[in-house]
Amino acid sequence: MNYPLPQTNVLTYGKFVLYIYPQIPLPSSLINGVLKCYFFNTIPAKTLQWDTSNPAYTLVTINTPETTSFQYSEIPITITTEGALNDSMIGITIANKVTRYRFELNAFTHENGTTPTEVYYT
Repeated sequence: MNYPLPQTNVLTYGKFVLYIYPQIPLPSSLINGVLKCYFFNTIPAKTLQWDTSNPAYTLVTINTPETTSFQYSEIPITITTEGALNDSMIGITIANKVTRYRFELNAFTHENGTTPTEVYYT
């Protein structure tokens, strides 16, 4: 990666691409509710995509909101569900037995709006 994270005290936007191994199935919207993503637990992501087309992993793509400047080096991201049948069904269900998951997170900036550039944190 050759590009530092862009300035965070202005309106910048980009996306996070998360690979989860092994695959975690998409929660049922009828049981668990609708999948939602938030930054700092209250700011909704512009978009959230949950792709399970590859049986080896889940690909989660999150686009940051374009109306919020992030003035912190650590940006908490929450992925959950809303509208579950009951409180015990909120969220994403993982394996019933103990399973080790690997999460690979990549961050991209959209300087030109079409081609993302991978960035690193300094």
